[in-house]
Amino acid sequence: MSQTSEDRMGDTTAESKLLSAVTGIEFSEESLNDIGERIWNLQRAILVREGRTSEDDTLYSSYFQEGGMNREDFERAKENYYRMRGWDDKTGIPTRETLVRLGLNDIAEELDV
Repeated sequence: MSQTSEDRMGDTTAESKLLSAVTGIEFSEESLNDIGERIWNLQRAILVREGRTSEDDTLYSSYFQEGGMNREDFERAKENYYRMRGWDDKTGIPTRETLVRLGLNDIAEELDV
């Protein structure tokens, strides 16, 4: 966040410009975002392969008991997050469509999704 720009966003292309300058390889903001999405999905696929399920994506019971957070609201938010990421909204496993779009066909085959 930038305090000097009117929209408080600053230059959202700064990271891609810096990486391009340092490496000599041209990166756009979009290509950098795509790389991040691939990394995020690869990380999730590894966790799924190691046995992680949507039940593991939770908070400590005390958050629901003492923190005033409603478990149903949390589960609904979690399902929305999964959908936004391109994952199955019940299992939290990246969908075949998402993995193929990211060029991760081999991962889709390995996860058998």
